Amino acid sequence: MGRAEKKKVTRKLPLGIVKKDVAPERERHLKVRFTGERGKLHRLPEGVRVEKVRMELNECLGGLNIDAYFAKAGKNKWGDIELTLSRTRAEELVRAGKAMEEALTGLGLKDFTFVRDTKKVKVYVAMVPLMKGGFGKD
Repeated sequence: MGRAEKKKVTRKLPLGIVKKDVAPERERHLKVRFTGERGKLHRLPEGVRVEKVRMELNECLGGLNIDAYFAKAGKNKWGDIELTLSRTRAEELVRAGKAMEEALTGLGLKDFTFVRDTKKVKVYVAMVPLMKGGFGKD
């Protein structure tokens, strides 16, 4: 007979309480947006994949002794690269911006900028009389 294995016990937090060391998901998103021709799908250079971009940025952050790494990477329908940090807020990477730019330029990427995820607000108008033609006088 061996020792009895310990059961893993996870403690649930009461509703409304959030761990302070975990950033909300929206604040962990960072995009590499390409600023080339508007409406044109951007293609990565030959031999460069989204995963290689993620690994290069993680190497860059490790070299700067920043306790952050990108856990996921993907491409959206416009060709931008969407990255998700594991537990760090994207705004905390400001001091690493120049080094990250140099790392991506070394891969052959050009005409890009880093963009944080922002909350989008939709505005609805109700109970406003509209003109028959949509504009002008009655």
